[in-house]
Order: sequence, then C-alpha cells, then structure tokens
Amino acid sequence: MPADISLPDAAATVGVGEALSRGVAAGARPAPAVGSLARARRRWSGGWLRGLGFTGRVKSPSYTLVEPYSISRLNLYHFWFLSIKDRTEC
Repeated sequence: MPADISLPDAAATVGVGEALSRGVAAGARPAPAVGSLARARRRWSGGWLRGLGFTGRVKSPSYTLVEPYSISRLNLYHFWFLSIKDRTEC
C-alpha cells in the first residue's frame, strides 16, 4: 500500500531508506521512491543500499537508466524509469 510521507531533512530521508531495507526479503521488488526532488529519491535509495550493507558511492541512474549494485550475495538494480518513453526501450 503506498504511503505519502514528508521528511524534515536529508538525514531523515536516508534513515527511512535504511530502516525499510532491513525488512525486505530476498526476491522482493520494493515500490519506487516518488517525489519532486531527484536528490531526495537518490538519498532514499542510498539509505536503502546502506541498510543492506553497501558502502560505496551511490550513483544516480538518470544517465544510464540502471545502476547495478552487488552486496554480499545480492544483486540489486536501481532503475530510472522516468527516462523510459515506451516499452521498446526496456
């Protein structure tokens, strides 16, 4: 179920991403972070990755459409769906 939340700052955004990542089971497909600021979406994604143990640089997939991350035995993919115009690009 989607939820609308407003967070006070960048640290809170990262913290929510970290907290949510701890309850995710293998094979899960979390709902996308949606918002008006790309920076906030990237912070949420970065928090999510950090909560799973990723320690490297979190990059925005806005130019590449997808950024892959390998964390332990996990393969995660951060997609930039806003740039996809139609199904032929997938």
